[in-house]
Amino acid sequence: VSTQSTGSMVRDSFTLEMAVTLRAQLSLLLGEQPHLVICNLNRRKVDVNRDLDNGAQHNPHAERTWHDYHAFIRQARLNVMRNCGRGIIFDVHGQSHPEKLVELGYVLSSDDLHAVPLPEQSSIRCLSLCSRYNFQNILRGPQSLGARLSREGFAAVPSPAMPAPPTNYYSGGYTVQEWGSALGGSVDAIQLELPFHIRERYKTTGIVISSVLADFITDMYILNNSINIRQSQVGSRCISQLFWEFVEKIFYI
Repeated sequence: VSTQSTGSMVRDSFTLEMAVTLRAQLSLLLGEQPHLVICNLNRRKVDVNRDLDNGAQHNPHAERTWHDYHAFIRQARLNVMRNCGRGIIFDVHGQSHPEKLVELGYVLSSDDLHAVPLPEQSSIRCLSLCSRYNFQNILRGPQSLGARLSREGFAAVPSPAMPAPPTNYYSGGYTVQEWGSALGGSVDAIQLELPFHIRERYKTTGIVISSVLADFITDMYILNNSINIRQSQVGSRCISQLFWEFVEKIFYI
């Protein structure tokens, strides 16, 4: 696969290790293994978190990789909706912005967050429709993922302490745009952009972040009764599929 001429070429060091740690810890917490979708090509070859034209740049080998990658997500997403009704995608990435914040992407721009964003524009649209909490609380209030991370020492945006980004911010790439619930469906998506100092200590930080994610899902989905957990032979399998369907990670070699 030829090297691309445009786009981001920055390596997401330790994001593979972080994703694997999250999966292992969530398996312990939930009793089942989440799906883990990985692209093993360097971003200089293909960027699966961009649309096809920009991510593969008309290279047939890169295009095949791009299609295969998203086909895995599509099939798993369909399985979740069919077997469980609801699900969520966590799209794990790394960034090197000087603010060193955990940037949570909901497909809402910095300008959106500095105003009053609408839930139907976000990648958690379905959650906002089903939850007992209002959208602003889910997005950046006391029950938000950002608030939960902040309470564990990981400064995050959006959150109560930082409801909108100061300057640099990744709002969510192609994966959460396409596979979250902004365009419809019952699978939500959140992009997790982790700074280097968190990623490099994945053996310890991954354990804490996994606990935060489990707490968020328990509150927003299980206790909220927004999921149809069927009391049948697929019930236990449904519990695992339902919440941690994909941890999306790009591994650079």
